[in-house]
Amino acid sequence: VLLRFYTTIIESVITSSISVWFSSVTLQSKHRLQRIVRCAEWITGCPLPSITNLHSSRSKREQGRSWPTPPTRDMHSFSISPL
Repeated sequence: VLLRFYTTIIESVITSSISVWFSSVTLQSKHRLQRIVRCAEWITGCPLPSITNLHSSRSKREQGRSWPTPPTRDMHSFSISPL
């Protein structure tokens, strides 16, 4: 139950937009976040991934996503004909 709470609540809050903020966060802030993860690891009694591992796994996951192609100008030239 505690592990599920960690992964659904705490980990999702920590990793929201991690690919954006991780490279610009200070070393002191990384250590503070890592302390939160280690505290949760102690409470749950299960090994948890480090902040760096979370960042790399999220980055790899985001790289695998295919983003939709933006509409081109020609798409707007079509009109729906009345029935």
